[in-house]
Amino acid sequence: MVNESVLVVPRSSIFPQAAPQGFIGQDIHVYLARMEFNYRFEPRALVENDPSLKQLIPYVVLTCRDNVFVVKRSSLQSEQRLAGMHSIGIGGHINTTDVTQRKGPSVDASGIGSEFMAILREGLLREIKEEVCLAEVPELSLKGLINDDSNSVGSVHLGLVYIARLRAANIAIREKDMMSGSFVPVADLGRYYDSMETWSQIVIDSGCLDAL
Repeated sequence: MVNESVLVVPRSSIFPQAAPQGFIGQDIHVYLARMEFNYRFEPRALVENDPSLKQLIPYVVLTCRDNVFVVKRSSLQSEQRLAGMHSIGIGGHINTTDVTQRKGPSVDASGIGSEFMAILREGLLREIKEEVCLAEVPELSLKGLINDDSNSVGSVHLGLVYIARLRAANIAIREKDMMSGSFVPVADLGRYYDSMETWSQIVIDSGCLDAL
């Protein structure tokens, strides 16, 4: 989006000391509270290469029973650093429209109920709707965070990993020129692992999907 402003939090606010790397599954409520009291919106063009600010990205894994929706991003999608890679995450930036469209306070599994959580939920639902068509509203659960400073994409983003459970495997890609996708049994995800973006590999390695 041209001149889009996105939700960011200073790295030093989220991680006052050394930042943990990879999947963060413990004390999520502590990190969420830090984000809630320190978030703001900044022009995306100014923060895309600024590692002192973390852009928050809801990273939604769509599942149906023991199957996970795997997408392959084309060279036409906006984030060129991820073109051609496979992913199990649907999501994107939180922007100012998610503030104006939110429908009241929200309480998630962390126990935090706030305008901030409502904005996050509005943003992740919008991102899902922009990328895929669903016949139902999924059951959402926040499983953890992803912080990966090992590459240029990860150093400026922080992922919030949600599992979205569907009753039926009924998904259609909206922009077929941007990506393709299909459900894959959890046991078969290893076939795509080497061509997956780092965040997807981190989610798989975390064991989040083992209980599907």
